[in-house]
Amino acid sequence: MTAKVLVAVHDPGFRDTLQEKLQRQKVTVAAAGTGQNAEEMVAQHDIDVVLLDVRDRGREAMRILSRIKQACPPVEVILLTNPDEINWSMEGMRQGATDDISVPFDTNRLIQKIQEAWHRKKARTKPKRRKSLFKIFENTMVAATFAQAGDFESANDITAENHDKEQAENRKQQE
Repeated sequence: MTAKVLVAVHDPGFRDTLQEKLQRQKVTVAAAGTGQNAEEMVAQHDIDVVLLDVRDRGREAMRILSRIKQACPPVEVILLTNPDEINWSMEGMRQGATDDISVPFDTNRLIQKIQEAWHRKKARTKPKRRKSLFKIFENTMVAATFAQAGDFESANDITAENHDKEQAENRKQQE
C-alpha cells in the first residue's frame, strides 16, 4: 500500500503505538498531536487518509474535521471512536468523514479501512478522459472517409492532429 496516512491523535502513547503498528504494515505514516498540526500537515503534504481521534474530544474533533475537509476536500477521514459515542460518528459523516472504527480495534481491520479509503480517493481524483469514445469514433470515420476518397494526406493530418491533441491533454493531466 502506498497511501499516506496522517494519525491525528491527542494521546501521545496511543498515537505512537498506532503509528508503529501502521509502519510495520508498510503504511507511510505521519503523526499530529493537535488539530492545528493536523490541518497544517494535510495542507502541506499529500495526505490521502486522516485517522482522526474523536474520543473524548468530539466538538474539537468536528472543528478539525471541518477545517481539514475545507482545506483539502479529496482527503479521506476515518474517525477513531468509542463504541458508545455514535453521535460523533454520525456528525462526522455529515461533515465529510467517510468511515469510522471503534477503539479498541483489530489492526488488520483498520488497514482494510485505510485501503478502502485510499481507493475511494484515487477513484475520485483519477484524471478523467477528456475525449469521449464517440468523438474518437467520429474522428476515425472522418479520416477513413478521406482515405477512401483517395485523400490520404488529409486522412493522415486528421489522425496526426487527434494524436497531438490527445498527447497534449495527457501532459496537462500529468502536470
